[in-house]
Amino acid sequence: MAEGKYAKYFKPAPIKRVLQDGENAPGYNFPSIYAHDGETGASHTLGFHYMTEPYTDVYPHSHDGHEGLLFIGGNPENIYDFDAEIELQMGEECEPYTITSPTLVDIPAGLVHAPLIFKRVTKPVFFLEVTLEPEGKYKMITPDGKNT
Repeated sequence: MAEGKYAKYFKPAPIKRVLQDGENAPGYNFPSIYAHDGETGASHTLGFHYMTEPYTDVYPHSHDGHEGLLFIGGNPENIYDFDAEIELQMGEECEPYTITSPTLVDIPAGLVHAPLIFKRVTKPVFFLEVTLEPEGKYKMITPDGKNT
């Protein structure tokens, strides 16, 4: 990294595997940008993933902060090239929404959402998630009020 007055703002990219029970999480077949434990030093978390196969992620939950989810085609030369079917359930009633084109999902703090289901992935998808968490650490709150 470069030295200088603002060098502290340049950090190594948090490239790592997404783990579940100490193993590579299903559906996350490639290293991700994964900053869920305060790595950014700011009040947000960051995840950037390359999804290539069907996968179901996490149970209904909410966050203390606002969350944005972005789904775009995984071809960097044409991010409009999107051939996948993704379902995201929203609200305590788990109302399903189907994503079949590049989409940004804007989730206010406290809104219950998930599961997130990659039903069909014919072409890879870039999946970006940013959560504005007060402590910069990813926290999920289940509908019964438990923190995970």
